[in-house]
Order: sequence, then structure tokens, then C-alpha cells
Amino acid sequence: MYDFLNAASDAKMPLAVVGRADIDFEAQPASFRGLHYAVWSPKGDEIALELDLGGDQPRLAVFDAASAQRKFLLCEDGACHPAWRPDGEAVVFTRRCWKVGTAREANLTDEGWNLCVWERDKGCRRLTKGRFHDAMPSFSPDGKFVYFVSTRQSPTESKTSIFRIASDGTGSIERVGHMPAADIAWTGQPVVSPDGRILVWMQMESEKDIWHLRAAKLSAPDDSLIVNEPLESAYEPRFSPDGRFLAYTGYRLGDDG
Repeated sequence: MYDFLNAASDAKMPLAVVGRADIDFEAQPASFRGLHYAVWSPKGDEIALELDLGGDQPRLAVFDAASAQRKFLLCEDGACHPAWRPDGEAVVFTRRCWKVGTAREANLTDEGWNLCVWERDKGCRRLTKGRFHDAMPSFSPDGKFVYFVSTRQSPTESKTSIFRIASDGTGSIERVGHMPAADIAWTGQPVVSPDGRILVWMQMESEKDIWHLRAAKLSAPDDSLIVNEPLESAYEPRFSPDGRFLAYTGYRLGDDG
């Protein structure tokens, strides 16, 4: 956990389990294999998560946090990486529109990994399209933009850069920052702090590197710094509601497994 207001502190925060919603595994299909990418709604009353039913087409659903009953099925034909809009009325996610395993293979089909938005009273709508790997989206704090990573800068390769698009689908897709894609291997999971000032993402410099978390002012994304320990592989960044802390998962050199 990274403390943005006291970055020089060496104090370690204890990790605690604050709650759990038990999913009725017996009610799931026989091919059910597990749950992934669980994210709590802003109000804390719902959980959006990926249902791994086997094969290559996971489904995305919203469950009631109290009863653990499924309320909505967001996408039936392949979806992952859900993220809530701050008002809790919409979820943006990645839709996998093909049945092969890698980004490069997807780029050779008519459609690749594209973004969709599910709204509570309107259903799903397409946000991006094309032969690209658009993935790992998140809403801006005001809900007006969606930040994501994509191979749009280098569509014939698997390298990704950060982009954003208006959440209503209007306007053009904008690249965030101008770091040459050739300088890095992959970026992923961009998130903006609650006050809209800081952008954090994970980045791997080469295929032999490990994932690091980088942070920058949203107004100057090319001027970034690594916020996790040098020999620590880190990913899945999430800001605390007040923007002071950054929670993430990963492992340190010497950790079991």
C-alpha cells in the first residue's frame, strides 16, 4: 500500500479481510470453474465479477453483496475487467469478441478486444471497435471518461499504451502521454485518483522485466515515477476513496510461490 501523503514513511499497513460475499457455487453451471476480477460497487451493495464457465468465453455478472444472488448478467459471450462508474449505475468492461488466446491473433480478426458499457436501465452498448486489444478500463472520477490500455499505437504487435475516450462514446479516442511504444513492452490497469490529479498504471519495460506501478500527474503523464519497491512485482492498483492510499497486489523477491 502506497501512502501519497507520507511517501517517505517505512511504516507497513496491516492487511485485513473486511468482508466477503459467498457465491452459491451449487447454483452455477456444471462447467463453472471460478470467479475473477471481483469489484465492489461504490455504494458497497453489489459486486461485479467474471464467471469462468470453462472454455474461452467468460461471462460478466453483478451479484447482490448481501444475499450473494445474481442480479444482472452483463455479457454472455466473453467479458472481463469490470469497473464501476462512480455513481454505481454503470459498469465498463472488456468484451472479448473472438475465440483465440492472444492479442496478436485478435489483431488479425475483424474485431479484437473492445470496450462496452453496461448501464442499469439501458443494457449494454459498444464503446470501442476495431482490430485492437482494448482492455483494463476504468472511469474517471467524474464518470465522463474511460481510461484503458490498447495496442492502437502498435496494432501489429502486442505492446500497449494508455488511451481515453468519452464515456458516452462521443469524440475521438485520445492517447494519454507520448512515450514511444517501442520504449516499453506493456502497460496496464490505468486508474485516476479520486481528486482527478494522479494517474497510476502498471508497466513492464521488457519481456524480462517485472511489473511496476508508475504514477504521474494527469496533466503531465510522461513525467512518471515508480511507486512500489524496486524488486517487487506489483499490479491491480486501486485508490482508497480519499485518494491517500494506493492498494495493489503483487509479490516481493523471496516470497513463496
